[in-house]
Amino acid sequence: MTVETAGKIKKSHLTRRKSWISLLNSAEICKKKAVTQVNFHLKRIETPKPDKDGKIGLHKPGDGTVTYGYGEVLKGKTEITDELKAKYPPMTEEEATRHLIEDVLPDYEKLVSNRLFNRNMTATQQEFDAYVLDEYNTDSGPLMNKIKNSNDKSKAAITKIFKEHKITYPGLPKRREAEAKVYTEGDYSEDFTW
Repeated sequence: MTVETAGKIKKSHLTRRKSWISLLNSAEICKKKAVTQVNFHLKRIETPKPDKDGKIGLHKPGDGTVTYGYGEVLKGKTEITDELKAKYPPMTEEEATRHLIEDVLPDYEKLVSNRLFNRNMTATQQEFDAYVLDEYNTDSGPLMNKIKNSNDKSKAAITKIFKEHKITYPGLPKRREAEAKVYTEGDYSEDFTW
């Protein structure tokens, strides 16, 4: 990938993010098709139960981590303490969506863009989105390496690579299958619960 191509990819994702943010001001925020498919996909996968006031805050998903909002892992945190509660107050759904789009996803998009650039790889929008979904849950670097080095780029082969990638607890095979559908078909509709 040339520097010019990488710049176009990054510019495309920055433009897309700006359009997502502008849509946040709408009352129909969660109903707008133009809002990132990654956002909706992650929200369906990563939605913790709201508190008694209908707000989304800190959550212990049962894998030894503490998450905030829509599954943002708080690195190094294993317990919900009063200090964490003060630093990460509960959010409305709109606030949690804004946090995901403005504060969380950009870091993952940048990381995926850099990983692609460093591997001299290109990605369609749906492939990029699948990498972001995977990166949000785990390290997408090994996944990219397997796809890049695979001689078989068929849907079945790519799906198999996703399904074998970092399966560490029971809900992940279904999640990897959903990521593979985004990558191979542009299908963001997979909705499942753990």
